[in-house]
Amino acid sequence: MQSRTAGPGVSRGWQLVIPCVVIALAVILRGFRLGFQSVWYDEAFTIHAAAVPLNEMLRILVDDFNHPPLHTLLVHAWFQITGVGVVQARALSAIFGVASVGALYWLGCIMFERKTALIAALLLAVSQIGIIFSQEARAYSLLLFMTIAGTAFLVRSLKTRSKQDFVVVVVIAIAMLYTHYYAVFVIIAWAIHAVISRAPRVPRSWLIWAAAAMVVAYIPWLVSGVVQSAIQNPRGATNDLLFARLSSPLYALNWFNNGKLDGVRTRAPWWGIVIGCALFTLPLCWRSPALRRVRRESRLARRTP
Repeated sequence: MQSRTAGPGVSRGWQLVIPCVVIALAVILRGFRLGFQSVWYDEAFTIHAAAVPLNEMLRILVDDFNHPPLHTLLVHAWFQITGVGVVQARALSAIFGVASVGALYWLGCIMFERKTALIAALLLAVSQIGIIFSQEARAYSLLLFMTIAGTAFLVRSLKTRSKQDFVVVVVIAIAMLYTHYYAVFVIIAWAIHAVISRAPRVPRSWLIWAAAAMVVAYIPWLVSGVVQSAIQNPRGATNDLLFARLSSPLYALNWFNNGKLDGVRTRAPWWGIVIGCALFTLPLCWRSPALRRVRRESRLARRTP
């Protein structure tokens, strides 16, 4: 009997083949010319910090205080297997970038149905900004993967009240805090969703336990000397060359729309912005009511005995 979410004329075999094709596309695009771009300052910092002995690496990260240690630790361990190099460091980011595509497909299947999940995975597979960050020896690709995977576990936990899934969410949240400071905004969004979700709410004790676990788990980094480094060098986290303009949201949206045709540091042509909006933003706005309807129908189907 054919699956309800498979769509007409789609066999079970194709349900497996098509996602694999999307994953293969993500692999090709993230591996293409992986070592072509020259190394920029932040990548050089990551590679240098990951290549030195562990104690020296931690000292560098504490003195710098801008970078939590998890990504650099993973690159350090990765170098023990692959050797030190630019391509090796970027390859780890590419792996997490490909994993993000698979995780987004899984999230789409949990929240909606296979067709929506496949479209979402395909968009991320060909996303210019997704490919860019998958080819940088930085923490962004890892953070994206954990954000998507953590969201999937959270949604499933809210649906099933699974304590095991909720524990995984907490572990991922802690790992995200050790990857990038901006992860706190994702965790706040998760907490708001858990509180206001129409799904069966998680017990309040779970949320209290999760918050306490994250605070306790982050104490080692806070007492490592990183706070003192930030206090002694308050301008160390600023860059006078970077500032927001009124056009910054549109600039960021154009990245999402794949409008930076000649590279991320070049001015996009006006027609690239228009085409990008037509291909990405407008379909998203058009499909949003349909996606909400699918979610309502899915909830009603689960409640029907």
